[in-house]
Amino acid sequence: MAACLRLSTKYQVAGLREVLRKWLKQDFPTSLEGWDAMEPEWVCFESHNSVAFDALNLLREVDLAACLPAAFVLASAPEFSLNLFSGLERVDKSRSMLSPENQAALVIGRDRITNDLMGFLNSWSCASTDCVSPRNCAIGKGEMLQERLTDEWWTYAGHALVPWSDLAKPGQQSYPGFCPACSEEYEWKYLLNRHNIWDRIPTYFGLESWEKLLSESE
Repeated sequence: MAACLRLSTKYQVAGLREVLRKWLKQDFPTSLEGWDAMEPEWVCFESHNSVAFDALNLLREVDLAACLPAAFVLASAPEFSLNLFSGLERVDKSRSMLSPENQAALVIGRDRITNDLMGFLNSWSCASTDCVSPRNCAIGKGEMLQERLTDEWWTYAGHALVPWSDLAKPGQQSYPGFCPACSEEYEWKYLLNRHNIWDRIPTYFGLESWEKLLSESE
């Protein structure tokens, strides 16, 4: 994949580059729907520890900017970002290091995303005028925030894109601790904020807007 991308870019083989770009969207989607449909394993790259950094550097090198936002989010996962400055070990025992430009963008973007999400969650008051248990709902909100105030949560930008349904406990349809009216209201607000964060993902990492990135990739 890397060799094909470099050759198609160097020799301006537009047809091959377009095929590769469409293939890469399976690993680095350009829509929230694509993000939700991602496979748990890498599709375009052989799975090994350094893929997140190698792929991010490669996408920047060959100017596939539309794939960069998702690549940054994936590279912020704790198993990768905790080695941000020491690098990730490749199969051949060499180390994959993000470029200084990508290191800075990753740290700044990750912090912007988690701060925005934390501000959104902290701004929640009793969500619904039909709330039947304000005290219990306030406790439920506190428990939700407490579960998210962990080192792992703060280091992974992808936590801002977790679907509401994934926040529920096993066997439950919604997040516990809220009355039905507040649960419905919180879910709607959460989904709206999730879409808003996705729309801003590129600019968090110092890139152009999705509209600009996608128009340039056509």
